[in-house]
Amino acid sequence: MIILWLLDIPHEYGLRHGATLRYTNFSRGLMARNHAVYYLVTKGPKGDRGGRNEFLEALKADNCISGFFEIEQCPYPPLRGKLSRLAIHPRFQNWVLRSALAPYKSQVYDLVSRLSADVCIISQRACLPLLPELARMTPTIIDWCDSFVLANTREIRLLLKTGELAKLPAAIRALFHPLMEETFYSRYSAANILVSQADKKCMDRLNNRPPLNHVIHNGVAFPVDGRPEVTKEPNRVIFSGSMSFPPNYNGALWFIECVMPLLVQKNKDLRFVIAGQEPVPKLLSKADEHIKVTGLVPDIRAEIAKSQLYVAPLISGTGFRNKIVEAIASGTYVIGTPMALEFLDGKLRSALLVARTPEEFAAGIQEFLQNPRAFDDRLHDAMKIVREDYQWASRVKELEDLCRQAMEQHAQPRR
Repeated sequence: MIILWLLDIPHEYGLRHGATLRYTNFSRGLMARNHAVYYLVTKGPKGDRGGRNEFLEALKADNCISGFFEIEQCPYPPLRGKLSRLAIHPRFQNWVLRSALAPYKSQVYDLVSRLSADVCIISQRACLPLLPELARMTPTIIDWCDSFVLANTREIRLLLKTGELAKLPAAIRALFHPLMEETFYSRYSAANILVSQADKKCMDRLNNRPPLNHVIHNGVAFPVDGRPEVTKEPNRVIFSGSMSFPPNYNGALWFIECVMPLLVQKNKDLRFVIAGQEPVPKLLSKADEHIKVTGLVPDIRAEIAKSQLYVAPLISGTGFRNKIVEAIASGTYVIGTPMALEFLDGKLRSALLVARTPEEFAAGIQEFLQNPRAFDDRLHDAMKIVREDYQWASRVKELEDLCRQAMEQHAQPRR
């Protein structure tokens, strides 16, 4: 197959970025199965294009992609841009911006024809206006990853629960555009990919086409054999991720404010490490003798591996939580909220500790730290499940099968 993948690469984060990790592992796996994979990125009016090109060239040299293309999207005329922002429905937005979008669309359609692309995958939401014309030319799959509708809905519920009513109007406004976008465009694609069952259920409700919606999880890269064994530091628990991402820093703040006081009362030696790039100021201000906010670390695997326990205190957000599966793969046990662990299958989730309240969270952590060896069998079971069921090779095969299915359906005569 020849696959054209329309996406955005936040090259400044390298392979640390979750989306980039997903794209590159899929494309590398597809290349290894003798398919050609080309990335198509959109030139922005500003930004470090040189750095992005260097990153993409390195991916090509490493046999991760067959090549890449850049297409420039013209800036929207000011008046039409304002009108499009006022429009709620994507069909009307595209009509308002039709003249500005025409050159961009033409370039993309010409590239699809020139490559004789068998399948297009859209992972950049700014490219969605290419549908439905693109879907008529070639099978087109949308890799939504997360449902923004689900994430925004959960954010609104959280604001109501915490009484932060001043933030509600902005949160509600932020819901409208993805609500229309996910409902409208998901009906034109050959398939929609989500990274968790919760995201799929939301998409099922939005487009009322469950057979179109598929779950393809991320995989996990296992620690390289031969690396020196890391000694666990007693009473060290860790949470990791990009700490400028609201679900991550909100979860960390909830843990600090609601769970840490309960823990420190019983364990004065407890250390909670928050590891991840760009921590927000409010999180930095919480650092003290029991709380360490590291910022970006050179080796996140080592930070997790030397911690006794990985905590996942997520109270908002959605999607696939890479670090939870990576923690298990590196031999670190996990406790998390139901929302943090919902993306896992029931078999793996039952091997971990689930905490619904601050009291349950504190009790579970305390129980583990008092006797970690009592959880060895559960950790062994969890690691075995991850090794058997969460390999990238399995995920690549699922995507390959979905692409072939989309091609077969596209080749059928239209009624």
